Amino acid sequence: MAAAVKRQLVLVHGWGVNRCVWRPITDALETRFHVVAADLPGYGGHTAHNGIESLPAMAEAVAASVTGPAVWIGWSLGGMVAMQAAISRPAQVTRLILVGSTAKFITDREWQHGVAAGDMDRFCRDLCADYDAALTRFLLMQSAKLGNSRQLARQLGALIAACGAPNRWALERSLEILKSSDLRPLLSRVAVSTDVIHGRFDRLVPPAAAQYVADRIPHARLWWLPGGHAPFLTHPQEFVSLLVRDDA
Repeated sequence: MAAAVKRQLVLVHGWGVNRCVWRPITDALETRFHVVAADLPGYGGHTAHNGIESLPAMAEAVAASVTGPAVWIGWSLGGMVAMQAAISRPAQVTRLILVGSTAKFITDREWQHGVAAGDMDRFCRDLCADYDAALTRFLLMQSAKLGNSRQLARQLGALIAACGAPNRWALERSLEILKSSDLRPLLSRVAVSTDVIHGRFDRLVPPAAAQYVADRIPHARLWWLPGGHAPFLTHPQEFVSLLVRDDA
C-alpha cells in the first residue's frame, strides 16, 4: 500500500526572530505534515527588501515560496501575515492556526487590547540605539510570568543566531507594519477552519485580543494554553497535540 501523502504545513514566525524559532517542535510536526518553515522578507539572513512594503506584500512574499495549498501556522506578526494570506489567497490556505496573534497590535480609543503607540515608539528608538539590548528585552517580555523567562530568552536568542539575524531595515519596517495594520474589518472574510491558540499569560498580545479574533472569524475555535506569548516553546507537547488532534 502506498504511503499517505502528508499535507503541507507552512510555519510563519513573528517579529525579531526567524524560521529557526520552530525547531523545537519541527520533528514532532514532521510525523504528520510536510513542514515548510518560511522566513519573512529580510529575516533569516536574507537581504532582499521586496515584500516588506505592507502586510499584504509580506503575505504575498511568503505565499510565493509555498507550492500548492497548505495549512498555515502564524505566530504573532506571522499570524497577521497568515490571516492576510487566507484573505487574499484563499485557495492556498486550507486551515489557519493563529498563535499569540491579533488583528490589531496598537491600542486606540476603540481598541484597548494591544500595545500603546508610545511604548512602540520608544521600542523603535531603543532598537536603533542598541539592537541587541532591545531584542533581549523583547524576548524577556514574551516569557514574563512563567518563572523561566531568562532561560526562554536565551533559547530564542540561540535559535535566532542559528538561522541568521534579521536585516535591521526589515526589523524597523516590520515594526511600522505592526503599528499600522488593522485586520479587524477583514476577519469575516477568513473562510477556512481556524484555530486560535493563545497563552493565558501573554503580556504582549492580551488574551482579550485572541477572544476577539476567535469571535469574528466564522469558523474559528479558541484554545488556551498555560503559557505566555510563545506557548509552542513553553508547552510544546500540548501545542502539538492541538495541531494534530483532527488528524488522529
